Amino acid sequence: MNAIFERIQAIQDSLSDEALAPLKSYKYQSVDKSFISRYVLKHYWNAFVELLPMWIAPNMVTLLGFMFIVGNVMLIEMLMPDLVGPGPSWLYYSFAFGMWMYSTLDNVDGKQARRTGTSSGLGELFDHGIDSLNCTLASLLETAALGFGSTSLGAWTALVPCLAMYFSTWETYHTHTLYLGYFNGPTEGLLIAIGLMVASGWYGPEIWSRPIVEFLNIPQIFGNNSMKDLWIPLLLSSFFLGHLPGCVYNVISSRRKQNLPISPIFKEWVPMIVFTGCNMAWLFSPYSSILADNRLVLYCWTISFVFGRMTTKIILAHLLRQPFPHWTILQTPLVGGAILVNLPWIGLPGMSAWVELLYLRVYLLFAFAIYMYWAFLVINRITTFLGINCLTIRRDKSAAREQAYRDIDTSAPGLKAPDSRESAVIQVQDADELRLAQMGHKQELKRHFSVWSLIGLAANCTISWTGLGLGLITSINAGGPGALIYGFILVFILQCFLGTSLAEFVSAYPVEGGMYHWIAAIAPKRYNSLLSFLTGCSTVFGWIFTAASTNLVYASNFMALIALYHDDIKLKPWMTFVAYQVSNVLTSAVVMFGNRYIPSINKFALVYLQLAWFVITVTVAATAPTHNDSKFVFRTWMNNTGWESNVICFITGLVNPLFSLGGLDGITHITEEMPNPGRNAPLALACTLIIAFITGLSYLLSLMFSVQDWSSLADSPTGLPLAAIFGQATQSRGGAFALTFLLWIAIGPCMIGSQLSTGRMLWAFARDDGLPFSKVWARVNPRFGVPLNAQMCVAVIVSLLGCIYLGSTTAFNSMLSSATTINNLAYLVPIFTNVVLNRSTMHRGPFRLPHIAGMTVNIVTVIWLVFAIVFFSFPFYMPVTASNMNYTCVCVGGFIIIELLWWLIAGKRYSKNMQKAREEASNVMVRVDSKNL
Repeated sequence: MNAIFERIQAIQDSLSDEALAPLKSYKYQSVDKSFISRYVLKHYWNAFVELLPMWIAPNMVTLLGFMFIVGNVMLIEMLMPDLVGPGPSWLYYSFAFGMWMYSTLDNVDGKQARRTGTSSGLGELFDHGIDSLNCTLASLLETAALGFGSTSLGAWTALVPCLAMYFSTWETYHTHTLYLGYFNGPTEGLLIAIGLMVASGWYGPEIWSRPIVEFLNIPQIFGNNSMKDLWIPLLLSSFFLGHLPGCVYNVISSRRKQNLPISPIFKEWVPMIVFTGCNMAWLFSPYSSILADNRLVLYCWTISFVFGRMTTKIILAHLLRQPFPHWTILQTPLVGGAILVNLPWIGLPGMSAWVELLYLRVYLLFAFAIYMYWAFLVINRITTFLGINCLTIRRDKSAAREQAYRDIDTSAPGLKAPDSRESAVIQVQDADELRLAQMGHKQELKRHFSVWSLIGLAANCTISWTGLGLGLITSINAGGPGALIYGFILVFILQCFLGTSLAEFVSAYPVEGGMYHWIAAIAPKRYNSLLSFLTGCSTVFGWIFTAASTNLVYASNFMALIALYHDDIKLKPWMTFVAYQVSNVLTSAVVMFGNRYIPSINKFALVYLQLAWFVITVTVAATAPTHNDSKFVFRTWMNNTGWESNVICFITGLVNPLFSLGGLDGITHITEEMPNPGRNAPLALACTLIIAFITGLSYLLSLMFSVQDWSSLADSPTGLPLAAIFGQATQSRGGAFALTFLLWIAIGPCMIGSQLSTGRMLWAFARDDGLPFSKVWARVNPRFGVPLNAQMCVAVIVSLLGCIYLGSTTAFNSMLSSATTINNLAYLVPIFTNVVLNRSTMHRGPFRLPHIAGMTVNIVTVIWLVFAIVFFSFPFYMPVTASNMNYTCVCVGGFIIIELLWWLIAGKRYSKNMQKAREEASNVMVRVDSKNL
């Protein structure tokens, strides 16, 4: 125990302020002699980095590049688990594209750092740490692309790049310079790998097993050998004859210049010799089942964290000028595994296959936990010491806001203007409050949502992958597996256009009213009040129904758990009704009384959503007794809707992916509770869409490849087809229950996010006198710091909607299904108006597209929204009956009539309040507390 405490103390001492002092004088140094880098790719990288927004942190660029590799490794797990294939052609092209994007982003992260003025030692540490993790994982893509499989050939392919990476890191430690030769791995090596992947996609991976003389008629050189025969000699010779001598030469030269002894440097090879030797002893042992049982992918995941810890410790020692680290605790289980598997050589019993697999899995969990703990500790200490962020850019508030709102002059003394409603002076403390005052409102809520909590909230509002499986009932009949996957990709692309349009607006007008305030600000004065009023009412209606639908999904998921646990129970509507009401009460209580905990809940939800996605996706794919072929997944068409037109059948099936990628405006309704919303809200939107696509697509692929009986899903006794897929994959009710439970927990924060956004939207609209009894709903409770009355109103309405469900599920579902269309109408009004006015009246926020690009994005968005509004009002099934009719058009039409009737009563008062949305020049005349601005 004392040894453990001493070790912890040693780690803390190595990261003390005194130890971190060299980071203050950090300067990155590198030498790249590659002709391709200097004369070709350099221009591409310089052009590419200009496409990156200034608010994207360099480390985030690095991480995004790594996600292309991780995503492709996940595809291997699902589509080519044997690493042999052949897989579909697009898979090999995906490998090549992922490798290219990783290389691109890995090369522009430093340029982004210099461009944004955020260069630091943490950037070099983070970059090399990701490169170390990538060594084995990217090599798996090459193994799969060449069809080497889980063999010694595949193992060598995965391990040799680690040798090159280790000795480059060792060289950097001594020379404090990254050397890249005329022919190096990060440039020429990756280009060759990409070329081989493209060739596999075009010709098929079997070409690497054919004699080279079939392509190059030089038998004197190649004999009858294939690329597979020469692959390992080529890899090893490139390392031992090209890379290693250069590293040794540079290190010796550096040591001699410093008059330091040469011999100690060779002791620093011991960790890599042990690492390589143990890997070979374990994998190539005749008593090991890793390769024989096709566990190379699992093994490489484990080794990636071990190797990553080794090299990042060296880089940290280089940055802090500390002694060379000769050992890491993660190498100990590696040595243990190599010894245990080879015990039969000395007559002792070895590990059985299942024990070895258990050992490897525990090793993976241990390596992941230790690596992440150490990474968090180091990053936290460095960011605290340097006063920076890791994945975001921390800017001085005044400088950043001055740049964002450079057209505002606040230098004149005594600037002030009365609040239009209270005839009082608005006093602002910082630039965020200044921008809010420009738009006619004063700060009433606390700005306590960080970027990560925002991303978590946005992910909760869109429900991403969690919603895809829960809405499978529509896709079962409307197109089948292929339509579901292609539909998700199509909807994602179109939602990206919508997300970009929303990001521009929220950057320009960061106010919790969202769309109704945007249209009031840009529309002609003659029409802006009416359009704003209709948009505001639609947004309130849409979000109330969204909150109710999320609540119903949560309750239905809970009832599925009950049905899985008690297989003899018969589910009835009143049971779902009770679960619905209980979940509504609990969610409302959290939102009303736990406001200060919601940012932490969002952060937890962001992490948990990804962990649950990973566990469910991998478990379903790994435990399924059989896997469907690519023809079933990508080319199976099913039309059980009754529509003669397959096109309309496909379109009706798009409702499911649209539901899972909806609610993009959720975070726009808490912009008054986040710092620097003009920058952070668009960032959260972008991150949400990226996360939603990666998790959603991989999740769908896992489900579609693992489903055993597609035709039986619609008749699942649980009422949840997804639970049936879990049961088919795991072959047990317990497995289905466990995975459904994970999903149920994941949906909980989604309910909180929906109710939060709904309540804030209702409060904002009431603040502008858009609702009956607006003064009641517009109050902010001083004790809890939330619009308590507005949130309570939402809870009551959602509860009453549940009573409709108890009376008529058809009426209830009709209102909920109209939520998507109502929200689309609310999106359409400001975006279409912006197009008609040639984007001329819109304020310029921190995130702003060039005119042509912006018009293109807005026009595509308008076309998509009109398309969705029209076609998603079509009946899902033919012939139409009272029970299967799509009542969306009836509900939407009824709501519009109600809105117009209320306009006749409250329109004049509302118009007076909303004129301030267009009067930014006068609203800006506020008293400024320049001490904090």
